[in-house]
Amino acid sequence: QYSLWIPASFFSTSDTLNNLTYIKKIPDPQNLNRYLGLLTATISKAAFENVITKAATTVNTSVLLFNDYGETIIYHGEPGFFTPDEMKRQMEQQNLKFSKEKFAMQQVHYKNGDYFLGIQPIENSDWTLATLTPAKDMLSATRHYQQQLFLIFLFLIVLSIPVFYALSRSLSARIQ
Repeated sequence: QYSLWIPASFFSTSDTLNNLTYIKKIPDPQNLNRYLGLLTATISKAAFENVITKAATTVNTSVLLFNDYGETIIYHGEPGFFTPDEMKRQMEQQNLKFSKEKFAMQQVHYKNGDYFLGIQPIENSDWTLATLTPAKDMLSATRHYQQQLFLIFLFLIVLSIPVFYALSRSLSARIQ
């Protein structure tokens, strides 16, 4: 790996964890054992929180961004409800396997409820984005759309009966 995300307070004691610093080594194209330098960027933690908040699909969804060391980078949801340690414990208890290369989703039983657990590793970093969405929230939206579709279908059937009747009278009148 040639990139690293760390709190900006690592470089400056005046920053009280309000920023994250991205560091990327720039390799030398002629010699892969040498580096031309470092590229650094400081990103506001509020920008990350904004992105994480938008990842929450329902009001009760918990979103967790953490690293391979089990440290929480950003969390959105009920405080203390969903932590990296608890997520790993649940995965071990339920024999869930997730790949470090691609997105995966499983239905899990967590704290006396059924949830959908989605895991998305962040490419070229040791970060992982996890979402925990209550199954009832997801299924209620699906049921709502299903009911709407049924009502539209029923409306179309009721609307088509007079059209078919008028069409059949018109065609039978021409035959007679």
